[in-house]
Amino acid sequence: MKRTISLFILLAMIIAAGNAQYFVEGSVEVDYNDSSVSLKDIVHNKKMSSDFYYNISPTVGYWLNDDFAVGAKASFYKRIDKRIIQDITGDPDLDIEFERRQPRWRFIVFGRYQLWGTEKLSLLVESSLYTGRSSTDEKTGSMTKKIESRTLIGINVTPFLVTYDLSDRFSLSTACNLFSLHISSLTIKNEDTGGENKYNECAIGSGGSIGSLLGFNIGFIYHF
Repeated sequence: MKRTISLFILLAMIIAAGNAQYFVEGSVEVDYNDSSVSLKDIVHNKKMSSDFYYNISPTVGYWLNDDFAVGAKASFYKRIDKRIIQDITGDPDLDIEFERRQPRWRFIVFGRYQLWGTEKLSLLVESSLYTGRSSTDEKTGSMTKKIESRTLIGINVTPFLVTYDLSDRFSLSTACNLFSLHISSLTIKNEDTGGENKYNECAIGSGGSIGSLLGFNIGFIYHF
């Protein structure tokens, strides 16, 4: 994790020197919702469950020539789910709070090739190699327990990446994930038993990516 962050900071420092061939992208996602109930003889509501997550995904890249670019992405994600476990006697003072935390990071190196382009519009294909790790911790009352950890490596190919230049510095990008190719290997470790299960997958589609709408992602690019 520390090496991943250090490498990404190094790439960002290189970009800070400023060059028209460098570019940066990024996205930030935050979501929160909760549910509450009104308790008898109590004026205020009691929160029964809540879900919160955020995802920060910066990208840095460099155009080697007019058609080919390379770069790196990092993704930092965390989800926190909370709910109240009600006491079987119905006494609200004996209710227990349950919390599940799922932090995740992912590091990606990629290459982009321009298949077709005009003065402002470009059609590209992007292929990437990624690795990542996540874990699941559960807290019941005052007791915290690590349930599992996951390690992921994979290859992804996105055949339809469209960019449109809004100005000399800013571009709008749209990626269609419906026809993306995903090849990955996932290892899940049970922290109680120490046992591991491995899952290999080859799939076409959006892959359930967070932030995608019907298989499409929209973002902005800044060119140095």
